[in-house]
Amino acid sequence: MLKKFMALSEEKKTLAVLLAISLAVFACLCPFFFLSLGQYPIGWITGSLIACVCYLSMYKGNEFLLSMDGKKGAAAYSVLLYFSRFLLMGAGLVVAAVCTYKSEWFGGFDAFNFWTVFAGYLLLFVLVPVKTFIASSIANKKEQRGREEEK
Repeated sequence: MLKKFMALSEEKKTLAVLLAISLAVFACLCPFFFLSLGQYPIGWITGSLIACVCYLSMYKGNEFLLSMDGKKGAAAYSVLLYFSRFLLMGAGLVVAAVCTYKSEWFGGFDAFNFWTVFAGYLLLFVLVPVKTFIASSIANKKEQRGREEEK
């Protein structure tokens, strides 16, 4: 299993870690279902799944743009992906906010919690920079070792 994980590209490793953390936190929040507080785990899994979709659109969009290599429409596609991520995250937060603070607008539907949806989004904005920093520091160490071995 570890060999398969190590064989993945950096983007797929980050996605796998993002999904693993999302599911682990969801499992920890599952006891809230028995306390009639199901909006916390559902909010978390909703936020983290939206974050995963946003991450997929980031790295798949970059792959597509690199393959376009200056063709017509590449910039428009980039802008479309950029705004679609914000629209998706904004829609998730608006629905969660209405469910949390004005559930009577949805006929008492309060399945999502605003703060846990927001926390699910934060996972993306914390994990990606940390993972990138770790990967770059490992690459720098390998490069320094290579220079030292050449001397």
